[in-house]
Amino acid sequence: MKNKNKCNGSCIEKVGNKWRVRSGKTGKLWDAEYNSRADAEAGLRGYFTNESIKKIVKPLVEKYLAENMFLLT
Repeated sequence: MKNKNKCNGSCIEKVGNKWRVRSGKTGKLWDAEYNSRADAEAGLRGYFTNESIKKIVKPLVEKYLAENMFLLT
């Protein structure tokens, strides 16, 4: 049986008087609570920007450090 709280991608929904993000992976609500839908959307964009940076920048930094380790000694 499919988890009925699970979204296709992350979902933004109103819970009480706050806006929340529901994880598209787990179906669980994020801990963060937002005062507006726009704020929740901004939080979600920030999350995906951070994930993209980790996937793109981290390997580049690691490669640079590995190639230039002699500069640190």
